[in-house]
Amino acid sequence: MQYRVAFVGPVEWLMSNRVGAVRRDRRVVTSGVLSHEGLNVSSLAWDTEIILVHIGDDLDRGLGVIKSARGRRPSARAIAVTRTDDEDLFFRLIAHGAWGWIGSAGDPSAHVASIARVGAGMLDYPPDVLHRIETKRGRMRLLPRATG
Repeated sequence: MQYRVAFVGPVEWLMSNRVGAVRRDRRVVTSGVLSHEGLNVSSLAWDTEIILVHIGDDLDRGLGVIKSARGRRPSARAIAVTRTDDEDLFFRLIAHGAWGWIGSAGDPSAHVASIARVGAGMLDYPPDVLHRIETKRGRMRLLPRATG
């Protein structure tokens, strides 16, 4: 199966070999490549299914991109690419409706596997996070870790 994916992030990430390898995969059809600088989310293609967003160092800006992109394309599913994987990040990504998370150091096959899982309607987070995601009335939230 093929997935229409828009890539959003800093120019250096968009031009990286890793993103190039993801875009060349036979399961990925590129529906847009948008840089954070001068981002115009309204230019997302009408048939974009998945939005791969590189968060970078500015978490608030990255979350804003996810929110704007989902507002423009409500049926599109966002996947965040970050360098970090702390609890606060996961709380915020899930609260903003991101369907998945990928560590930025992951290889291209991990990125494509995440795209395929999210494209198939599954959330894609680390197992300890995935088990704590609650969905109610179309909204997601991350439950706190059990204390013991």
